[in-house]
Amino acid sequence: MGFEAEEKALKGAFLTGWAANQSTYPAKYDGSPKIDTSGAYVIFSVLPGDGARLELGDTGNSRWVGIVIVQIFVPEAGGVRVAGTVGDLVKAIFHDQQFTTDTGGKILCRQTSLRRAGQEGARIQYNAVTPFQRDEA
Repeated sequence: MGFEAEEKALKGAFLTGWAANQSTYPAKYDGSPKIDTSGAYVIFSVLPGDGARLELGDTGNSRWVGIVIVQIFVPEAGGVRVAGTVGDLVKAIFHDQQFTTDTGGKILCRQTSLRRAGQEGARIQYNAVTPFQRDEA
């Protein structure tokens, strides 16, 4: 129930949607095997946020918010173009999508945005960020 189910549903959606891209843009996530980081690659994370009760009483529904972040690491040469391509792949998975957890929670993803996060040496980091909410009884 709750956060574990949330992470499982979102990671499952990511892994299913990312399967065709894994050889070109390897993905790292909790429990993933080691990946090749010499070229472009991504790191998938779910960051849970605050929760609030939507109704009063013992049976009231609750809502939690959070963010799906896919960190995109690209070589400096061609970085903006590659990051845009990878960002669009992430967007196709999460942008305005809905998922159900195995405990009956409903996850509604909002719009995905792409942001430059910084540069270290010859590698640039972008973040594809998708806010979401999870409603549960």
